Amino acid sequence: MKKRFLVLLIMLFALAGIAQAAPASNKSMIDKAVHALTQGHYDEVISYCSDTIARNNKNVTAYVLRSTAYYKTGKADLAMADLDSAIKIDPKESILYYGRGELYLYKLDFEKAVVEYSKAIELEPGFHYAYRARAIAYEGLKKYDFAIADYTKAIEIKPADSVAYFSRGLLFADKNQRNEAIADFNKAISLEPNNAKYYYNRGISYFAQGSRSNALADFNKTIDLAPENPDAYLQRGLIEDLAGEKDAAKADYENFLHLAPKSHSAYAQVQKLHDAIK
Repeated sequence: MKKRFLVLLIMLFALAGIAQAAPASNKSMIDKAVHALTQGHYDEVISYCSDTIARNNKNVTAYVLRSTAYYKTGKADLAMADLDSAIKIDPKESILYYGRGELYLYKLDFEKAVVEYSKAIELEPGFHYAYRARAIAYEGLKKYDFAIADYTKAIEIKPADSVAYFSRGLLFADKNQRNEAIADFNKAISLEPNNAKYYYNRGISYFAQGSRSNALADFNKTIDLAPENPDAYLQRGLIEDLAGEKDAAKADYENFLHLAPKSHSAYAQVQKLHDAIK
């Protein structure tokens, strides 16, 4: 969860809309904070923004930038407090609620995350990222139909969003709606043809449908794009094993055993499959 790149969008969206309101006397300090943030110098961001807030405690941009820096340094509570302050100043800015939703998501408080994303959507009905993020929160609450609906809305707003198609496809696959899942994976691949995980998951759905040739092609492509993925070797090995191609299966089981950690849930079983091939 710490790696969710969308948190940085708090800063990017905010600067696009909120920074215009920063007083001229504070702009140089804000500029320094922005530069420090892009360089990963989070302590400097906090220092510049704190100085700005000390001079003008109504500067929303400073709170947003400092919140992002706090988040990046693992200080989620301080990050939340800064967003709370920003919302008190500008309660109609959707990105602030979105940012608070991200922090609740980081804390795995899915219900509160849904509330914040919903507020962001209420203020900005076309807020694509808020729908996609709320879908993740709904997944955390196991409200999968709600999650699918939000991914669908995100796609309506931004039809070129491969991540939304892929994420919706995963949910369809979990519901054993394989045709719908494959259709979404197809679309994701058409939009982002070099993403290995899209091919891998389409291969899983093909395999589940009994379409081994299509599955094999997808696992081959996955391995071409991500040769360090142990699960792709496992799945290809299973198909080869079922087809009686024992030497090829054994080689792929060996690749899996070499790449996968011994803690992998399938490790012991794959070792048995490998050893059973003479």
